[in-house]
Amino acid sequence: MAKKADVQDAPGKVSYRERVAKREDLRRRAQLLREKCLAAIKVADDKEDIAARATGQVYSFKSTIEGVNRLNGRHHAEDVERMTPWEKDEFDKLQKAAADAKEVAAHARQHAQSTHQDLVNAEKELTNYGHSLGIEDLIQYQEDVAAAERTVAELQALISDQTSTIEKARQAVPESADDLLQEREDILAAISLGTATGKDLKALDEQIAAREAALEEFNKVAGNAKQIIAGLQRKLDAAENELTLLRSSRKEIINEFLMGQAELVGQEYIKLSIQLIDKFKELTALDEIMGSPARLSKEVRAEGFAIRRTGGDADRFAIPTFNLKAFEGLEDKHNYGQIAAVCSLSGPYKDRAVIQKAVDDIKAKYQTIGINL
Repeated sequence: MAKKADVQDAPGKVSYRERVAKREDLRRRAQLLREKCLAAIKVADDKEDIAARATGQVYSFKSTIEGVNRLNGRHHAEDVERMTPWEKDEFDKLQKAAADAKEVAAHARQHAQSTHQDLVNAEKELTNYGHSLGIEDLIQYQEDVAAAERTVAELQALISDQTSTIEKARQAVPESADDLLQEREDILAAISLGTATGKDLKALDEQIAAREAALEEFNKVAGNAKQIIAGLQRKLDAAENELTLLRSSRKEIINEFLMGQAELVGQEYIKLSIQLIDKFKELTALDEIMGSPARLSKEVRAEGFAIRRTGGDADRFAIPTFNLKAFEGLEDKHNYGQIAAVCSLSGPYKDRAVIQKAVDDIKAKYQTIGINL
C-alpha cells in the first residue's frame, strides 16, 4: 500500500490544511460577528426608538399640563413645579420611564459599538492572515489526493480479493452430507435385517467425515476472510472520508493558492505601475516645460490626448487598483479603484504642486549636465 507523504507534518512547519482551516475559522468567526453586530445594531435602534417615545411622552404631558394651566387661568402656566399632586406623580413616573429607557438604549448602543469593534478586529485579523498557500502547498495537496485515491483503490482491491477467496472456497466445498446421512440410516436398517455389514457402514462414515471436514475448513477460511474484510472495510471507510474531505477542499485550496499568486502578481504590478507613473510624470513635466498653461506642445501629446484645462476628463490617465492586500493605502480618495499617485498627475483632481515638482526635477536633472531649461 502506498505510504502517504508526510511533508506537511515536518516539525515546525504548518501544513496547508492547518492554514486553510485557520483561515476558515477566521472567516467563520468574522461572519458570526457580522451577524451578531447587525442584530445588536437593530436592538440598539429599537431601544433608542423606545427611549425617544418615552421622552416624547414627557414633553407631551408637560405641554398638556401647561395648556390646562392656561385654561384655568393659573399664573406661571409653564411652571410645571406648580402641578397638582396627581400631575406631579404622573410626571415623575414618565420622567423615570424616559430615564430608564435612555439608560437601556445607551447600554444597547454601547454593546453594538463593542460588537462592531470586535467585527473590525476580526476582519482585520482575517485580512492580515492573508493567502499563504504556495506552489509547494498545492503540489502537496495534489499528492495527498493521489495518495488517498491509491489507498482507497488498494483497500477496495484487497476486499475484492478476500471476497473472491470466499467464493473459491465455497466452490470447493462438496454437497451437504444430508443425503449420506439418509443413506447411513438405510445401511443401519439393512444391517439389522442382515443384508448389509459393518464394512459398508464404515465406508459411508468415511465419506460423511470427509464432507464434514471440508465444510469445517470452508467455514474457517470464510470466517477468517470475513474478519479481514470487516477490518479492511473500516480502513476503507476512513480512507474514503479522507478522500472526500480532500476533494471537498479543492475549490477553497485552489482559490487560496490563486489569491496568493494574485498578491505576488499585485506586488509586481505595483512596481511596474510606479515605473510607468514615473515616466508619465517625466513626459508631463517635459510637456509643461515645452508648452504653457494655455497651449501645450503638440509634439509630445498624441492626437486625441488634448488636455482641457477648463474641465473634463480628456487627459485622464488611470491605473486601476485591485481588491488585494498589496494595494492597501494606494487607492485615491477621490477616484475609487484608481492608484492615487496617478490621479495627482491627471484628471480633475490633478495636483499642480506634484506636476511642478516633476518640472523642477527635470530641470535639475539637466542642470547637472550643464543645460538650463
